[in-house]
Amino acid sequence: MKKSTKRMLLTMLALALVILSVSTALAQSEASVILSAGDKGVVLKDAAASAETPYSDYAYIEERHEALGDFDDWSLEDKAGFSAWMAAQGLPQDEIVHGIPGEGNMIIEDVVGLAKKVVLAKYDVKEEVLDDMFKVQVTFNVIRPEKPLWAVEYRVKDGIDVNDLGYYRVEIDDQTGEIENVYSITDAKG
Repeated sequence: MKKSTKRMLLTMLALALVILSVSTALAQSEASVILSAGDKGVVLKDAAASAETPYSDYAYIEERHEALGDFDDWSLEDKAGFSAWMAAQGLPQDEIVHGIPGEGNMIIEDVVGLAKKVVLAKYDVKEEVLDDMFKVQVTFNVIRPEKPLWAVEYRVKDGIDVNDLGYYRVEIDDQTGEIENVYSITDAKG
């Protein structure tokens, strides 16, 4: 596991433990998470009942990273499982709750294809460079179950400087297929 990823996860967990100590009872009584897909891609289950390990046990995070590598490279199912674990521990998930698409949701190949078209049309990047120099990372965010959002990120492969090639992110509304947001590191540079 990358040191920066490990440090970030441990910092997030430590902060969450402080927050948790204040609101443990509330968090345990209301913890729900999306665990599997239904007709709309959203099935809620009481996450407290599916806890794999106590929140104070850092070993769970270490084991997952040793088994699966960098979090950004995990499958949708593994990310959803981690969101379920966090919810079961009462840990906050303010911006992303990882879900699993199901019947009625866009399929991942279509989402990635649409995102690629958007990046190629908007930015000065060649398709062969996008294919050869970037890895594709996909998130199915169900923080708002009534409006799931796909995020497709093109990140440079390990060993390539992001400043040389950039970074691209496309967010797609699952229900409409409309582009919600397009971002590139070059946008931030002005």
